Amino acid sequence: MEYEGHALSLLKECELQGFDGVVCVGGDGSASEVAHALLLRAQKNAGMETDRILTPVRAQLPLGLIPAGSTNVLAHSLHGVPHVITATLHIIMGHVQLVDVCTFSTAGKLLRFGFSAMFGFGGRTLALAEKYRWMSPNQRRDFAVVKALAKLKAEDCEISFLPFNSSDDVQERRAQGSPKSDCNDQWQMIQGQFLNVSIMAIPCLCSVAPRGLAPNTRLNNGSMALIIARNTSRPEFIKHL
Repeated sequence: MEYEGHALSLLKECELQGFDGVVCVGGDGSASEVAHALLLRAQKNAGMETDRILTPVRAQLPLGLIPAGSTNVLAHSLHGVPHVITATLHIIMGHVQLVDVCTFSTAGKLLRFGFSAMFGFGGRTLALAEKYRWMSPNQRRDFAVVKALAKLKAEDCEISFLPFNSSDDVQERRAQGSPKSDCNDQWQMIQGQFLNVSIMAIPCLCSVAPRGLAPNTRLNNGSMALIIARNTSRPEFIKHL
């Protein structure tokens, strides 16, 4: 891609009939943008109101990911390793894996489809790392973490969520084609000062977290991991990290 939003503009106009899939060679940002573009196009083709999506339709084509970025969380979570040849062989052999996605909206308007988001410390760290792309991947990651820790501050938040009740028949129902999650229908709400809020629909495996940033969720179990760090001392937050 030549610029941010390039994949979105291409896939809005591209004629997809006759293709077996779309392959993205890049990092997490590029892969997320292509996934968003494919899903957005699928909603529009299905005649759905994109700003009020309760049950998105699937993308028309599968998306293949070949890792070529600095972190490669998506490809690592999908294949178990961020390995170019492994990813390429999965694509060549036609392996298809269903993956959960989230919708992120504000004031009733869809911002994008995505796999994860972080608010607070995590969001500031990612923004800083993006700002210093002239550094090597490891250098800018470490620099961004240290700088965000130096300016660590809590944010006032109100968070509402539906608890996920894991049971033995969830995978069975999903195997039968039912998208319904095993969720309690009673919304819960918490308020307070939080240092970080993470939402992840996939485990988010990476080199610094081999078990994943969200090890208690799966690629397609119909749930998201909500990870919250309340306001605490800097040393205690570093222990959490």
